[in-house]
Formats: sequence, C-alpha cells, structure tokens
Amino acid sequence: MKLNWRAVAYGFVTAIVLGILWGAIFPAADVTTPFLSYGLIGVIAGLVAGYYTKEGIREGAINGGVSTAVGSIVVFAVLTLLGLLFAGLLTSFGILGVGVLTVVFYAIPGAIGGALGGWLEDRRMTRRAASTPR
Repeated sequence: MKLNWRAVAYGFVTAIVLGILWGAIFPAADVTTPFLSYGLIGVIAGLVAGYYTKEGIREGAINGGVSTAVGSIVVFAVLTLLGLLFAGLLTSFGILGVGVLTVVFYAIPGAIGGALGGWLEDRRMTRRAASTPR
C-alpha cells in the first residue's frame, strides 16, 4: 500500500472546490440533502484521486478514501476551532462528534470513486498499450 500524495491532494482540492460550488449553486443542500451532497462530492473527488493514482483499483480506492477523509478532517477541524472561538466549548464538542461521523460518510464514497477512477485509468492504460504497434 503506497499513498500517492499528489493524487490525494488533487482529490482534496476537488472536494473543497465542489463543496464551495455546491453550496453556492444550491444553498439549501446542507439542510435538505446533506449526505446525498456529501456522497456525490466524495465520489467525484475520489474518482479524481483514483484516476491520478495510476496504480489500479486497490490503490485508487485507498487514495480516494484518504483524500476525502483528509478533506473532511480539515473542514471539521476548522469548524470546531471556529465553534470553540465563537460558540463555546459544548458547541465545539457537538461539531467534533458530527465531524467524526462525516469523515466515515466521506471516506466510503471516496473509496468507491477512487476504485472507479483507478479502474478507468487502468483500462485506459491497457487500451493504449494494446493499440501501439511493436
């Protein structure tokens, strides 16, 4: 098991950008369908990370899951800190508790998307190798 940190960074940036765009385009997403939006963003970010892994399905799944989990950890660390600064200790513990659950809800779709991305990249590389003349 080897992590490709460049692929993890691509997946992380994709998750952050899609989260910002999703919130700007559909502001009620966090109220109406939070886990649907988290799942969709996680699959897409995991797909990007898995595609750039270039090691196959297993490594793509690992890198996709790690990239979305790291993204959610960073987001909830910032939210916990802001909750501690502006809302108090009890609120920040609540945010932290929900954050632990959300890391799991982000990592599973990220791993699924990463496996799909790794499969797509592996298939593309196989096709390219098969089409070149010897």
